[in-house]
Formats: sequence, C-alpha cells, structure tokens
Amino acid sequence: MEKKCTLNYKIIFLLPPLNERGSQGLLPRGIPYQTLLIATYLKNTGYDPVIWDCFLLDISFHKIVDKIEREDDINLLAIPLSQDNREFPIEVSIKLATLLKTKFPLKTIILYNRFPVIEKIKGIPKLQFDYVLTGDVELSFIDLLNAIVKKNKRIIDIGGLAYFEKSVLKQTSLELQLENVDLLFFPQFSLLDMERYIEMPHRYKGRNFYYMESARGCSWGLCKYCQENFTKENRKYSFRSRSPENVVEEIKHAIKIYAADEIQFNNPQFQTDIGWLQKFEMLLKEQNIKISWSALSRADCLNSSVVGIFKRTGCHNLLVGIESFKKDHLNFLDKNITEEDIVRAIENCSKFGIEVTGSFLLGLPDENILDVIKNMSKAAKLGIDYVQIFIAKWWNEDATKDLEGKGELKTDWDVSEYDFFGPIFVPKSYRHVRILKIAKKVAYLYFYLHPLTLWRIFKKIHDLNSFTRILFGGIVLLKVATINIGRKR
Repeated sequence: MEKKCTLNYKIIFLLPPLNERGSQGLLPRGIPYQTLLIATYLKNTGYDPVIWDCFLLDISFHKIVDKIEREDDINLLAIPLSQDNREFPIEVSIKLATLLKTKFPLKTIILYNRFPVIEKIKGIPKLQFDYVLTGDVELSFIDLLNAIVKKNKRIIDIGGLAYFEKSVLKQTSLELQLENVDLLFFPQFSLLDMERYIEMPHRYKGRNFYYMESARGCSWGLCKYCQENFTKENRKYSFRSRSPENVVEEIKHAIKIYAADEIQFNNPQFQTDIGWLQKFEMLLKEQNIKISWSALSRADCLNSSVVGIFKRTGCHNLLVGIESFKKDHLNFLDKNITEEDIVRAIENCSKFGIEVTGSFLLGLPDENILDVIKNMSKAAKLGIDYVQIFIAKWWNEDATKDLEGKGELKTDWDVSEYDFFGPIFVPKSYRHVRILKIAKKVAYLYFYLHPLTLWRIFKKIHDLNSFTRILFGGIVLLKVATINIGRKR
C-alpha cells in the first residue's frame, strides 16, 4: 500500500539530455526504469519525488536552469550517471551537476548509478555536487535522505556513498547491494508520461505494456562491452533473482492496475533455473493467469527444458545476445558462448514456437564486410525472426586496451538513432566510420530482404494486429536503412 507523503521536501530526479544543447531530436531508448524504481521506493517511504526526463523533453542545460528557477521550492536534484536504458557521457551528468551547483548552491545535488563508477569520476576536474551513490541505491538513498532531512543517520554509515570533505572526495564502504530484491516496491508508472515512450515493434504482441524486472544482473556479467562487466569484482551480487511468488504478484498487479496484456522483462537475463521456472509455471497455472511476455537471455542457457517452460508460461519473443557467429569475435568479447550454443538455442526456440530476436555487434577487431554478410546469412538460414544490429560502443575504458593497434578508437560519442550511444572503434578494414555505418545498413537490408526472412514475415500475418505490428517494423527498418538516420520530432 502506498504511504501518505508526510515530508515537505521536494525531490526532482533529473535525467540529462544527450548534451548541453539538448538531445538533437532523438528519443531515449526505453523508459528510465531504474530511476522509476528509486523514485517509487521514495514515494512509498514518505517522500514525493518528481521525474524530469530532459532527454525525452529535449531541453538544453539553459532551459533546465530556467525550469528550476520557476520552481524555487526544490530541495534536492538527483542525476543519474550514464545509465537507465539510455547512454550519455558521464561527463554530461558531471557538467550538469556542476552547473546546477553553481547556480543553486543551497540545493542538494546527488549523482547515482547502480555500477561502481566512483573511481571513474575522481579524475574529472572541478567537480561540484554533494553526494554520489552507487550500488542498489534504493535503500542507501533513503539512508542519505534520513541523514539530510531527519538528521538521524550518520553519513559515514551509508554504503556506496562518496562525498566531499574539505574539497576531497571521500568514499564510505563498498556499494550497498540488495541480496533480497523482493524488498523493492512495484514501480508506479504514474510518475512517468508513459504515452511518450515508444517501444520497438518486434518486442511485443499485446497493446498494454508493463515493464518489469524479474532479477538484477547477469549470471555471466563479464562481456567486455556490457555495463554488467562492472560487477566482475563483486560476483556475489552479479545475479540476484526475485522469488517466483513475488514476480507473479507483480504480474497480477500489472493486470489489475494497468490492464496489462504484455510483460516486457527488461533485466539483462531472465531466470533459467529449472526449480524457479517450475514454481513460476505452477503459480501461473494455479491462479489461472495468462499473460504474453518477452525477455532477454543468453544462448547457453536456452536448453529444451527451459524454453519449454518459457513457452507454456506465455513467452513469445526472446532477445538473445549473439553479437557474432565468428569464434574470434566471441572470444574477444568474453561471451563464454560458442556457435554451437547459439544454433542449439535457436533450434529450441523454433521447436516451441518462440520468436528469436538476435542482437549483433559491428565494429569488432579484424572485422570486415564479409564477416557481416556471413553473420546475416547464417541468421536468416537458422530461422532467426528479427535482428537488431548495433555498432559496438566502448564507453567502458577498461575494455579498450585490447583494441590498441587494431584500428581507430573515436573519442567523440556517436549519437546515431536506433543505436547505443558512445565512442566507436573503427576496424582497419573499414578505414572510416562512414563505411562502418554503411556496413550496418547493408546488414539490415541483407537480412530483412533475404527470401527466408521475407517468407517467415509473410507467414506471421494472420490478423490486423499482426499486420500493423509488421508494418510498423518495416517503417522502422526503412528509417534505419536511410542515409540520414534519425527519429526527429
């Protein structure tokens, strides 16, 4: 039950635009789910937070300052550090925080991130903010507010906190991590303007979406390009599952409160433990709950038993991180999967009638256009239903060391639409980033115009809803394949 707000302390969660000028007309990738969970936790513990998604609003730093000046009763501004289903340079958050601290010195400014990024920001000059929280910050955020507002908590006792003392950035204990993620409250989507967020058409069947996490983290968590790689020094907390009872309760909540007919599990990896899945299936059956859902998974986890339970509980689409079929690329990325794992996973999904969206990366060391064509040809022949293709972005500096001498690492961030944002590595064979981007368009066209892909798409058209879904997907594809990529307002 939602608690009545009793604390007169105005908190704004401020999601930065892409840069100082705004977001260049681009839309964010998905909703700011992690911020929503934190804000929900505060809402249920006596505070009344508001979320300003300045990326979605496409407003500049100057307009953010104006917006704050018009609401002079704001006590605290909380800014994420390059996370939350969208990418932007950490420097943007730092620059925004510094600007706001200069303009509004009496307002408390908190930076936050689920990953241990404090070491990354220590070298940035002229830092100006009050606190940085890392880890599962829902609980530590409340602790910090209790220290600031209620004065009943010591700063040094708050886990995962960095703060300034005599101009020196100091850090408390290691990041606070939740072992029992059932403690989190179900997200209150009323805190967001949900109608303004657009979902990719291949990820859904229903009309009423509900975003959800069934777990936190990834069972592997070591892939070089992934944010989960940050947890490799603290493996104890890399993958933490909610109980099947708790997940089913939230599904019931989603159906009752939001009339949901589609669940999108957005955590990096859906559960594949057989015991958990059997309990999940039993609970849905006992309570006569029928729901359509999609999720993300690893290829090496999708055996026949797992995929069978997925299907029986309503799964219709799995996003599988393939990246490449080439052994050298899989090894370089530390994926810990083989081509045989990928083929087996696709075959199992096909056997049970679950669509596969294969996620691929371009811009890998020693890659060339022939590798790209081979990947798309194999994807079409294996029966992958959809592909999403990203140019690899190496925002994780620790992962860039192995790229030296193999091409050029761009220091400026690429911000192409329908892609992750970040610095691009251009392999020697491409010579220029423009050629790498052409390779991406060629890959999309090769896969979706392949006769086997077209035939599979044609067979999916059986009613108006499926026709609309496929038409929308085709429009997105045409935009991706145009010279000037971008979803402008």
